[in-house]
Amino acid sequence: MMSPVLSMKRYKISLGSIAVVFVSAVVVWLLVDDRMKKAILVRLEQSAFLAARSVEAEIDRFRYLPTIAGEDERVRALLRAPRDPERVASANAYLSNAVAASGATYLYLLDSEGLTLASSNWDQPDSLVGRNYGFRPYFKDAMKEGDGSYYGIGVTTGKPGYFMSRRIDAGPGGQPGVVVVKIDLLPLEASWESAAQNLSLADRYGIVFLTGNSDWKYRPIARLTQATLDTLIASRTYEGIDLSTRQPIAAGENAGDLLESGEDLFERIDDNLLSASIRLPREGWTLFASADLTPARDSATLWSLITVLVGMLLTGALHFLLQRRQLVALRLQQSEMLERKVEERTRDLAHEIEVRKAAEHDLKVAQDGLVHAEKMAALGRMSAAIVHEVSQPLAALETTLASTSLLARSVEEKGVSSRIDSARNLVRRMQKTVRHLKTFSRKDRAEIEVFDCVESLRAAVEIAGSRADRIGVKPKIEARGAAYVAGSAIRLEQVFLNLLLNAIDALEQSPSPRITVTVNASDAYVDIAVSDNGHGISPENFDQAMEPFFTTKAGSEGLGLGLSISAAIVEDHGGELCLSPDPQGGTRATVRLPLHVEKVRAAE
Repeated sequence: MMSPVLSMKRYKISLGSIAVVFVSAVVVWLLVDDRMKKAILVRLEQSAFLAARSVEAEIDRFRYLPTIAGEDERVRALLRAPRDPERVASANAYLSNAVAASGATYLYLLDSEGLTLASSNWDQPDSLVGRNYGFRPYFKDAMKEGDGSYYGIGVTTGKPGYFMSRRIDAGPGGQPGVVVVKIDLLPLEASWESAAQNLSLADRYGIVFLTGNSDWKYRPIARLTQATLDTLIASRTYEGIDLSTRQPIAAGENAGDLLESGEDLFERIDDNLLSASIRLPREGWTLFASADLTPARDSATLWSLITVLVGMLLTGALHFLLQRRQLVALRLQQSEMLERKVEERTRDLAHEIEVRKAAEHDLKVAQDGLVHAEKMAALGRMSAAIVHEVSQPLAALETTLASTSLLARSVEEKGVSSRIDSARNLVRRMQKTVRHLKTFSRKDRAEIEVFDCVESLRAAVEIAGSRADRIGVKPKIEARGAAYVAGSAIRLEQVFLNLLLNAIDALEQSPSPRITVTVNASDAYVDIAVSDNGHGISPENFDQAMEPFFTTKAGSEGLGLGLSISAAIVEDHGGELCLSPDPQGGTRATVRLPLHVEKVRAAE
């Protein structure tokens, strides 16, 4: 049974853990909420900047139009004679064409009193001709400052638009006037609505006149002063809209203070809405990009709940420490058992490796035996030619010695000397043949050396010469110079001899036998090709020609190991052996070996 002291201690630990969990949840909520707000503000700032640039670009498309129209002589001529019907018609036609070309809504000319003299819609029911707009701020600013701009609802058409004006002088005998262009910004508003962007554009008084949120249309951002209301009513800016009854978007704030607090504003409109704003100083407008904070707060709440859940799980885990200690001890025992098994398996693997090395050594010994057996088989294939090669000089030697004996009796010194020299040459010929055979039949230890493979090729040709003579063919070696390689000269000599004997065997029944041996060296390799014009190798046998124990010779003429062993020897020297049909008929066997570049350069 648990003691009271220990029970109280665990109770305090539990209470402390719960308190830490809930404090952590509050901190997490605040951190996530702050981070989400910062991310939203960055996105809103970018959105407000892009929208402001699009509004300015749309306005700049038409800003030049009043100035260009004011320079036209038809417009100036009308100011000098405003009642001349021909000049009125000419100016109306010009303004209509200008609107059609530019895409503006209206383009019209006011006299010095604000009366419309000509308009692009002169022939429409809502024509502006004859109407007085002297009360409009854009007319007053243009007459006073030279140009003006203004957003409002048209008192004639009832359609909102942006007005830009420019004062012009008619010249001698004429009165000054004002050219006004009206453009429609509602397509921008439609694009904001279709893109689900909560963008709003407010005028210098803080009244939203373009917005992607229909609930904000023609509402002030903050409560308007009476003086501002009087000014808007006098200029008939928002004709037909009772601004005094419109609920402010940010109740309790003064619109002027909000809009004049800086060029880039980041103001909270209400508790659930975050807004970033940017000023358009030339027009005196403010563009707002707003976003609902509810998703950010939901995310903060979710992370706070996750923190509580994780904290409660960790708190519960404290009560299972003893059990976990037992589990850890058990796992340690299992780890020790696993380590012992790994050690045992490692020893088994080491034993297997030793067994495999021994098997590889036995395989190497067996391979060397096969190579030597193939040498002996090649000697057996040449036995008849060797007997002929040795017996012929012996017979000649016997005849020569007999003649020498007779000459010695008749004491013809010159004849005796000639016969003895001939006998010595025959003996040297037999010694040379036997020496080549002894060298070839020796079991080579494959010591690595740098040698001229052309010399090994010549030695092989000399050994096979007796068999070649029997069928009437003389192998021809075509080599430009020495070709030095690294390896075993005896083993490569065996390769060349096997290829020559195969070529001789293929020419047994050939009426005009030919064997050509070519040596071509490049920068890094040397190619030794043995070509014959014999019966060749059938296409179906090319793939298996170098497999062990494959032979197409009848009876016991071959073991089927020659090409297989030759390919293995060439691969040991870093090269390759390839078989291919000879273009002139027969077979071509090509040995490619890497050159010993340093030795070649030294020889040059």
